[in-house]
Amino acid sequence: KILYAQFKNNKLIVLKKTSFSQNVVDERRRERRFDILKCNESNLVLLEKFLKTLIDESRKKLPHIPSSFEVAFHFVQILASKTGESNSPEGIHRDGFDLLFPCVVIERCNIRGGQSRMFNKKNDNFILIFNKTIQEGEALVVDEKHYPNLYHDVTPIFLKNKNKTGYRNIIGVDINFDLKS
Repeated sequence: KILYAQFKNNKLIVLKKTSFSQNVVDERRRERRFDILKCNESNLVLLEKFLKTLIDESRKKLPHIPSSFEVAFHFVQILASKTGESNSPEGIHRDGFDLLFPCVVIERCNIRGGQSRMFNKKNDNFILIFNKTIQEGEALVVDEKHYPNLYHDVTPIFLKNKNKTGYRNIIGVDINFDLKS
């Protein structure tokens, strides 16, 4: 599920948008349709507080974050398997947004793997600069606008106990600094 919004005047305003595309050179650039999250007022308040916390914490190291922007929230569950599953099947990539939180981990259950990795691209080589299993309550922040050689991916997740269900629930947050409306 996905929710599109504007963050303007310190408020989150839901946008009526049904398609999604990324500013990248691969197949993710094509328009894709997602189920839109139905968001009542109390859930919108929670998302607004969540977003403000992410932005306030990020401004400590990224002071250039504007006060108004467009944002997309992705709610994703990846089910683990014994052969490995990933929400980054395209491998090392950029998402084409100014700022993103590709994984705010909500829950990890019966899994191993899922390391978030960041790379610096030099010529045609990707140099690993960060590798961490993001735990529940943690987030990865990627500033694509100011770091054009910064790429990321996530390794597959595997079942710890093959007799039980395993999954990783995340919220991805994509931000464009330029408001379109």
